[in-house]
Amino acid sequence: MTEEATAAVQATVAPTMLGADRIKELLLHRSDNLLLDEAEISGQTIKAWYRVTGEECWMQGHFPGNPIFMGVMMLEFAAQACGVLALELHPDQQGMLGMIARTDQTKWGQIVRPGDVLSVTAVFDKKKIGSYRFRQVVVRVNNATAGKPALACDYLYLGVANAKATKEE
Repeated sequence: MTEEATAAVQATVAPTMLGADRIKELLLHRSDNLLLDEAEISGQTIKAWYRVTGEECWMQGHFPGNPIFMGVMMLEFAAQACGVLALELHPDQQGMLGMIARTDQTKWGQIVRPGDVLSVTAVFDKKKIGSYRFRQVVVRVNNATAGKPALACDYLYLGVANAKATKEE
């Protein structure tokens, strides 16, 4: 399907909102490692949000007195959103464990601090056996539409495997 055709289909499909409960049904992440507060899916596109509290355990030492959200956690936030989209589009894959396999042309452009709200958008591109590819992955701070994004990558690939972990509440 061409990008124009995909855009036309998306324009006619009402977005689906996913709250924290639905996200927990899809992802195995819990506690400080679950980085999605809510998400919206429209066709092949996801937009998701996360409020940085500064209370995340891994932020405590990064850096004392000047806390900064780790760049690698921005990438994890984007990957979790892509995982939710993959599982919503392909329900037969639920229970699978998605892991970042590769990114292309990844760049970080802004510092993220406690109190900031991250948003990510990503477009599902294609599925192959054992992996998913997403394009136009962009993380922004406080819904800014101008300036450098906090993170951008041309492509993000998720590898999938059978999950050995169990979901905990």
